[in-house]
Amino acid sequence: MKIYKLKYKILTLFLASILIFSPSFVLATENDKAIDNLSEEETAEDELSAEEKYRIEFMEKAKKMEKYSINELTTAYLLGDYSSGEILEGENIDEIIAIASTTKILSIYVVLDAIRAGKLNYDDIVTITKESAILRGSSYDLKEGDRILVKDLIEAAIVVSGNDACHALAVKVSGTEDDFVKLMQEKLRDLEIYDADIINCTGLPNYNIDKQNMMSTRSLFKLSRSFIMDYPEILLISSMKEIVNEDRDYKEKTTNPLLGELLEIDGLKTGYTGMAGRCLIATGIKKADDLIFGSDSFNASRINGDDKEIIIGTAPDEEEGAPIYADTRLIGITMGSKGDVQRYVAAKKLMEHGFETYRNYILGDPNIKVETVHNEECYPKDYELYPLESKIIMKKKDDAVSFNVKTMEITPPLDAGNIAGEITYFLNGEEIFSSPLIIKENLVRTNFFIRMQRAFQKLFSNSVRVFNTN
Repeated sequence: MKIYKLKYKILTLFLASILIFSPSFVLATENDKAIDNLSEEETAEDELSAEEKYRIEFMEKAKKMEKYSINELTTAYLLGDYSSGEILEGENIDEIIAIASTTKILSIYVVLDAIRAGKLNYDDIVTITKESAILRGSSYDLKEGDRILVKDLIEAAIVVSGNDACHALAVKVSGTEDDFVKLMQEKLRDLEIYDADIINCTGLPNYNIDKQNMMSTRSLFKLSRSFIMDYPEILLISSMKEIVNEDRDYKEKTTNPLLGELLEIDGLKTGYTGMAGRCLIATGIKKADDLIFGSDSFNASRINGDDKEIIIGTAPDEEEGAPIYADTRLIGITMGSKGDVQRYVAAKKLMEHGFETYRNYILGDPNIKVETVHNEECYPKDYELYPLESKIIMKKKDDAVSFNVKTMEITPPLDAGNIAGEITYFLNGEEIFSSPLIIKENLVRTNFFIRMQRAFQKLFSNSVRVFNTN
């Protein structure tokens, strides 16, 4: 009986070993693992949020749209320099078109004017009316009777384009939207914008009268530039990537598609109606500190004296007197795109092109010396010249800047602040700016003892040079 049991155990072990090491078992095991891995992949795909799936699809569509030009993706566009107000590039910028929710720039401009005038405070509470709460379109999900801070309503109007938030602010400022619109129209007159037709504070169409807010792209640029100039703090709001209000269980991302996509972008406002299409006013800044010395194909030429000898500097700061980098803020506007993807591609192309092509430079920085002059008749005998005035210019990447430094014959004594020369700048050969050059220290005439001291110093230096040569 014991022998039988032993044989049974041996036979069982033998069969088990065959089963375990057979190819069919190994294959079956690998198939099980493959099935497990497939299940994991399917599970991972299922775990992708609707937002993530939309993002992937959006970028795939955007990639296909990159072959189209900005002209093909918009009905009008503009690229402008914030500092000077110069329009750098554009198409159809004077055509009067529907502006949709870009209107809210003007609305919040009027609200901030009221705050500056002391008629309103950021921490004032606004009780939401039924008229505000029932507005359709982009929303801050306000309910009748809600009590919301002015500050929160401003953020909602700019970041998520809340029509209800914007309307509530208008009623708070003026009592009625119609009276608020009068303030908006008055603001446009102050800004000398005369081609606009404004009927409400939100940009929504009024189907009862078949009208909506209209303005040219050129005027939108003028309005946006003035808005940022008067209230630069608005960029702290327009750069917010989302609004989260846990008390109201509200969370919504910015409507600005370039925010977070281009590092320079910090604003400003989107818009959409059927008539206006997809619109975007984008702004961003390329900081001077972010520019790497020598990375630009800058051509700074110095013309010395009457012989017109030209000294070439490859980048700003390399040559005394050469222009230096300045912060560059651009405003780009794209109007009338047929969809979100087209708007995104057009605006991204416009702003990337702008920051690659254009740059601001400072001509004649009063804190940076232009020339060091040697004069044996003066004490000190080496004195520095600084520009009295400066100017910021927008320059294309391939533009050439030259400058001419002229020094004056001076007779000491001379007090600090006196003019001792002049610097003139040229852009592509055309004079664009000149500034007097001044000294920043008092100069006195050398006396007998100073001249004797210098003579001994020179004699000593020559003697040392002779001995070292031998």
